[in-house]
Amino acid sequence: IKIYVDKNKNGEFAATDEVLSGSIVLDRLQSINLWVVATASASLQDKQQLNLPIKAVVVEDPNVTATATDSLVAYLPELTASKTVDQETFTPGSGKSYDLNYTLTLENKGSQAIRPTRVFIDGQAQDMVVMVDSLPANTIYKSAQASNPAAQILFKTGENSYSRQQPADLKSINELVVAYPAIAAHAIERVQL
Repeated sequence: IKIYVDKNKNGEFAATDEVLSGSIVLDRLQSINLWVVATASASLQDKQQLNLPIKAVVVEDPNVTATATDSLVAYLPELTASKTVDQETFTPGSGKSYDLNYTLTLENKGSQAIRPTRVFIDGQAQDMVVMVDSLPANTIYKSAQASNPAAQILFKTGENSYSRQQPADLKSINELVVAYPAIAAHAIERVQL
């Protein structure tokens, strides 16, 4: 379990929130928002309620305590990804090229939206849900089109870092990256390439 301090006091967990280490000094009647982050059990069920006991102790007088129970409901993601191709078999020939059209489908079967994570796009931090699919061997990327107008086709430039600018050398592209602001509950997203 890790405890984070809501540094900017906006009630939203953010990358700038700091892990609490040690004690916190508060003035009389002062309050603070904390995030309790814990690793869940693999046996956790969808919509299962969990109760986390919390105890606060006054450093100057350990006999003064307060207890509470923080309850939460766990919503498990249910994502299904599939890839289909228009030509599953063909006879390769020497010096011949074939255009293959793929459809990537990502379905959120869960009852909650898939929330984004922080990535860097063209040097700017953005919160996005990122789908990455490796291109098959001996395949050269040509183009991609997402059915969702809010989706962005990206190209990897580093760890957790992407660009909207397609590289000039198409042979250097070995994976398709599509970023979404979120993926709604029961939504289906498709990408053609």
